[in-house]
Amino acid sequence: MRTTLGVIAVAWSLCGVLALLALIGVIPVDSAAVDVVLLWPAILLWSVGITKILTAAAHGPPFLTGLGIFVLYWVPSGVVAGYLIATRRRTM
Repeated sequence: MRTTLGVIAVAWSLCGVLALLALIGVIPVDSAAVDVVLLWPAILLWSVGITKILTAAAHGPPFLTGLGIFVLYWVPSGVVAGYLIATRRRTM
């Protein structure tokens, strides 16, 4: 269980890195990775009414902002990593 949580936390954090690279323009905007990590979560947030801070839309579909990437990807990964570190068993 702990290994699974760790793998999920790392993968989720890497999605955040991918989203940040797409936001700053390192990854081309027309790639499928940008759709998955930058647009789809923003469309979900936009549809439930979370706008203006975590998402932006400039004459097109909404996308995550830098703060949105931090809150959606890196905060949950950090919480899971903190939990795993705090609850690890110490062996001698």
